[in-house]
Amino acid sequence: DQLVGWWDFTPDKKGAQVLPTAGQTWDTAVADPYDDFGHGTMSAAMVGALGTSATETRAADPGAKLAIAKVLNSQGAIGSNANITADAIRWAVDTVHADVVNISIGAVVPVPAVLYTPTFQAISYARSKGVLVTVANGNGFGGTLGPGDPGWASPYACSPDVLSVGGTEPDTYYQTVALALSTDPELVATYNVMYPSNTSSTGYVSGLGTSASAPWVAGFAAAVIGAARAAGTPLPVDRLETLLKDATTDV
Repeated sequence: DQLVGWWDFTPDKKGAQVLPTAGQTWDTAVADPYDDFGHGTMSAAMVGALGTSATETRAADPGAKLAIAKVLNSQGAIGSNANITADAIRWAVDTVHADVVNISIGAVVPVPAVLYTPTFQAISYARSKGVLVTVANGNGFGGTLGPGDPGWASPYACSPDVLSVGGTEPDTYYQTVALALSTDPELVATYNVMYPSNTSSTGYVSGLGTSASAPWVAGFAAAVIGAARAAGTPLPVDRLETLLKDATTDV
């Protein structure tokens, strides 16, 4: 019941990319949700994992309703279709009617933003419809957790229509990783997490990266939206973003 939408945007099982028709929230050609790479499972867990195991990092909004748009192939890559993420965003906005969209996808090295034009346009469209878009701000130059590269060079973090999320850890550990992450995030959240994985004999593995930080903030945003609706309080997306930033502690 937690999964309210699912679509496999990759051609891996269908032989070609097949887009959902208007109003189609569930993929009938690949009806069973799957994750053959693992990255999406981690992202979803940070948003709304139920917390049935004390091993995993607690989600921001346990039990949150999730719609999964699978855009990464089994190698964790977008593939040859540059529009695949844009298609997924528009599906989330127009068909699923998502309140928050999280994108935990970046590039290993800085590339011209023009290559991502369809996705930037889709992000702007989502914002115009009152949808908050959270994105991972990057893990340092080359994705190696090495010296931080400028956050504006991360593919989607430079959009004015997103909330870019960096990573942090508390106390002394934070001091050791402060320079290992991309600069200029709008806020930060935990990025050293334990998450469910079908490749682990124990069911859980550890991981590092702002790909975990961004969905945690997305889940927190969902919880804030839920609280506002329960109180009968309107919460436009600009006000929501301000609330999220105001809830942070200066590190």
